[in-house]
Amino acid sequence: IGVSPGKPTALGIVNNVPVVCLPGYPVAGLIALYLFVHPGIRKLTAIPELPELILKRRLVAKISSKIGYVGFVRVVFEGDKVRPLVGAGAGILSSVAKADGYVLVPENLEGYAEGEEVDVFLIE
Repeated sequence: IGVSPGKPTALGIVNNVPVVCLPGYPVAGLIALYLFVHPGIRKLTAIPELPELILKRRLVAKISSKIGYVGFVRVVFEGDKVRPLVGAGAGILSSVAKADGYVLVPENLEGYAEGEEVDVFLIE
Protein backbone atom coordinates (compact mmCIF):
# COMPACT_ATOMS: atom_id res chain seq x y z
CA ILE A 1 0.00 0.00 0.00
CA GLY A 2 1.41 3.37 -1.00
CA VAL A 3 1.23 5.18 2.35
CA SER A 4 4.21 6.67 4.13
CA PRO A 5 4.75 5.73 6.87
CA GLY A 6 2.97 2.40 6.46
CA LYS A 7 4.30 0.97 3.18
CA PRO A 8 4.58 -2.62 4.46
CA THR A 9 0.80 -2.82 5.04
CA ALA A 10 -0.99 -5.57 3.11
CA LEU A 11 -4.70 -6.23 2.70
CA GLY A 12 -6.28 -9.32 1.22
CA ILE A 13 -8.81 -12.11 1.51
CA VAL A 14 -7.90 -15.73 2.30
CA ASN A 15 -10.70 -18.31 2.16
CA ASN A 16 -13.30 -15.51 2.29
CA VAL A 17 -11.69 -14.06 5.45
CA PRO A 18 -10.27 -10.52 5.38
CA VAL A 19 -6.57 -10.48 6.27
CA VAL A 20 -4.51 -7.43 7.28
CA CYS A 21 -0.73 -7.47 7.67
CA LEU A 22 0.43 -4.46 9.68
CA PRO A 23 3.85 -2.82 9.59
CA GLY A 24 6.18 -3.32 12.55
CA TYR A 25 6.93 0.31 13.35
CA PRO A 26 4.41 1.64 15.90
CA VAL A 27 3.34 4.78 14.03
CA ALA A 28 3.11 2.95 10.70
CA GLY A 29 0.92 0.30 12.36
CA LEU A 30 -1.31 2.96 13.93
CA ILE A 31 -1.71 4.73 10.58
CA ALA A 32 -2.66 1.45 8.88
CA LEU A 33 -5.21 0.76 11.62
CA TYR A 34 -6.64 4.26 11.33
CA LEU A 35 -6.80 4.43 7.51
CA PHE A 36 -7.72 0.83 6.64
CA VAL A 37 -8.66 -1.46 9.53
CA HIS A 38 -11.03 0.88 11.38
CA PRO A 39 -13.07 1.76 8.24
CA GLY A 40 -13.00 -1.90 7.13
CA ILE A 41 -14.44 -3.15 10.41
CA ARG A 42 -17.15 -0.48 10.26
CA LYS A 43 -18.13 -1.57 6.74
CA LEU A 44 -18.11 -5.29 7.59
CA THR A 45 -20.26 -4.73 10.68
CA ALA A 46 -22.54 -2.05 9.16
CA ILE A 47 -21.57 0.44 11.88
CA PRO A 48 -22.03 3.92 10.41
CA GLU A 49 -18.96 6.05 9.80
CA LEU A 50 -18.38 8.91 12.18
CA PRO A 51 -18.06 12.31 10.53
CA GLU A 52 -14.43 13.32 10.08
CA LEU A 53 -13.34 16.50 11.79
CA ILE A 54 -11.52 18.50 9.12
CA LEU A 55 -10.27 22.09 9.37
CA LYS A 56 -8.65 24.30 6.73
CA ARG A 57 -5.39 25.76 8.06
CA ARG A 58 -2.26 27.41 6.65
CA LEU A 59 1.16 25.83 7.09
CA VAL A 60 3.85 27.53 9.18
CA ALA A 61 6.50 25.38 7.45
CA LYS A 62 6.61 23.32 4.27
CA ILE A 63 5.69 19.64 4.14
CA SER A 64 7.77 17.30 1.97
CA SER A 65 6.48 13.98 0.71
CA LYS A 66 7.65 11.25 -1.64
CA ILE A 67 5.95 11.01 -5.05
CA GLY A 68 4.08 7.72 -5.42
CA TYR A 69 3.04 7.48 -1.76
CA VAL A 70 0.29 9.16 0.23
CA GLY A 71 2.05 11.13 2.96
CA PHE A 72 0.58 11.01 6.47
CA VAL A 73 2.08 14.03 8.22
CA ARG A 74 1.39 14.73 11.89
CA VAL A 75 0.85 18.41 12.72
CA VAL A 76 0.42 20.66 15.77
CA PHE A 77 -1.55 23.88 16.01
CA GLU A 78 0.26 27.20 16.35
CA GLY A 79 -2.54 29.70 16.80
CA ASP A 80 -4.72 29.46 13.69
CA LYS A 81 -1.98 27.71 11.66
CA VAL A 82 -0.33 24.28 11.76
CA ARG A 83 3.27 23.10 11.87
CA PRO A 84 4.46 19.64 10.79
CA LEU A 85 6.14 17.74 13.62
CA VAL A 86 9.90 17.46 13.24
CA GLY A 87 11.43 14.01 13.75
CA ALA A 88 8.07 12.29 13.42
CA GLY A 89 9.29 9.02 11.88
CA ALA A 90 7.46 5.70 11.77
CA GLY A 91 9.09 4.53 14.99
CA ILE A 92 8.43 7.67 17.07
CA LEU A 93 5.18 6.85 18.86
CA SER A 94 5.29 10.09 20.87
CA SER A 95 4.70 11.98 17.60
CA VAL A 96 1.13 10.65 17.58
CA ALA A 97 0.57 11.69 21.20
CA LYS A 98 1.93 15.20 20.51
CA ALA A 99 -0.03 15.70 17.26
CA ASP A 100 -3.27 17.64 17.11
CA GLY A 101 -4.07 16.26 13.69
CA TYR A 102 -2.62 15.09 10.41
CA VAL A 103 -2.38 16.20 6.80
CA LEU A 104 -2.67 13.71 3.95
CA VAL A 105 -0.41 14.55 1.00
CA PRO A 106 -1.70 12.96 -2.23
CA GLU A 107 0.65 10.53 -3.98
CA ASN A 108 1.05 12.86 -6.98
CA LEU A 109 2.43 15.78 -4.89
CA GLU A 110 5.89 16.37 -3.42
CA GLY A 111 4.30 18.18 -0.50
CA TYR A 112 2.91 21.61 0.35
CA ALA A 113 4.64 24.98 0.54
CA GLU A 114 4.86 27.15 3.64
CA GLY A 115 1.74 29.34 3.80
CA GLU A 116 -0.34 26.94 1.71
CA GLU A 117 -3.81 26.07 3.01
CA VAL A 118 -4.30 22.36 3.76
CA ASP A 119 -6.98 20.07 5.17
CA VAL A 120 -6.15 19.11 8.75
CA PHE A 121 -7.83 15.92 9.97
CA LEU A 122 -8.24 16.18 13.73
CA ILE A 123 -7.08 13.17 15.73
CA GLU A 124 -10.00 11.79 17.70
